Amino acid sequence: MDLKPYFQMMIYDLLENRLKVEKVPNHSDYEWRNDNGCGIKARISQNPEWYRKLCSYFPKSRTKPRKRGNGYVDTRVYRSHVFPVLERLADGKQSKSQLAPYLIDIAKEMSIKYNEDDVEFYNEHGFYPEPFTGQF
Repeated sequence: MDLKPYFQMMIYDLLENRLKVEKVPNHSDYEWRNDNGCGIKARISQNPEWYRKLCSYFPKSRTKPRKRGNGYVDTRVYRSHVFPVLERLADGKQSKSQLAPYLIDIAKEMSIKYNEDDVEFYNEHGFYPEPFTGQF
């Protein structure tokens, strides 16, 4: 099975979608700070589902873990590390990166969910022909 189009789709998906957080007004009194004096932030957009899944495989070990309410952990995976691996895999080359087996598995999962026509459409237009649920 040729996974090259799926790796190209993953590259495009990673370029187009990233976590974006902005300060928003507090709805109770329309101020930009909460009771503690800290700004209130809301997620405007998020990373692709497959990238969040990849990050969950590589948690960062901290002596004092952060107390996060969203359930996400800090990760050792960085976008700058993922792009070269995806580009090598999309070119049909082998990669010795520890990320490569995980990216190959994710691409295989995507190949089950989408047929090649959907992937070509996505790579050409930037969106899926049918609504994308974000789940694999």
